[in-house]
Amino acid sequence: MLNALPRPLNHYQHGYCYIYAIALAIVFDKGITLVWDTEAMDEDMTLLGEDCLVHAYVTKDDVYALDAGGRHDCITSMISTYPCNKARTEIVSLTRMYRIIKHKGWDVPTDDELDRIISRINQQYPKE
Repeated sequence: MLNALPRPLNHYQHGYCYIYAIALAIVFDKGITLVWDTEAMDEDMTLLGEDCLVHAYVTKDDVYALDAGGRHDCITSMISTYPCNKARTEIVSLTRMYRIIKHKGWDVPTDDELDRIISRINQQYPKE
């Protein structure tokens, strides 16, 4: 049985995907892939004027993606489930990710939260 997470799993798929991606990046020693919407709009269809994070994940062996939803063999298909007008993708280090979190004013993951996610990831993807 996988460890309980501090937040519901769907929150790590929508809204806090960057936190789960941080834990994945720590476990697999990889960069975090961020997908930004460069033409994000509010409910009134007015441009927000800044890039909006669509999703964050980690790629493994440059073949498949890992996120809170598990392993995705088709990255394009995974990303298509998240609404986006015009996508921009970048790969960032953990240091850069924490700078983005601070700049955007997002929730910073606690050590306990990361430890619990990492424990879950290690159960889900045992070392070969």
